Amino acid sequence: MDLFNQIGEKIGVTLKSVKDSDTTRKAKTYAALPGLSLKVTKLEGKINTAYKEIGEAYYLTHATDSELAFERQMATIKEAKSEIARLKAEIERIKKYDPAAEREAGIVSDVEYKEAEDE
Repeated sequence: MDLFNQIGEKIGVTLKSVKDSDTTRKAKTYAALPGLSLKVTKLEGKINTAYKEIGEAYYLTHATDSELAFERQMATIKEAKSEIARLKAEIERIKKYDPAAEREAGIVSDVEYKEAEDE
């Protein structure tokens, strides 16, 4: 039985030294990093959302001001919104495209027009 007790003590000492080793503590410390990084990312997202809301509120309040500190950015937003509206209208037009209805109405499709133009 002494042999088993000695082996048991050695295993206990070894496990305790592994548990208390720098490598184990380092692994535990590094294991916390993904969770902390995720929290940082979430908080940064909250900040960016707040910045966006502040900027949007500022834009809506000052979009018609004649003298403006952010004139270039306001123009960029106005142009982008106009282009977005144009693109959305184009998307809706394409979604509603019905070649059979155009054929019945005698309207030539863009493809047919292009083909006739190339000839």
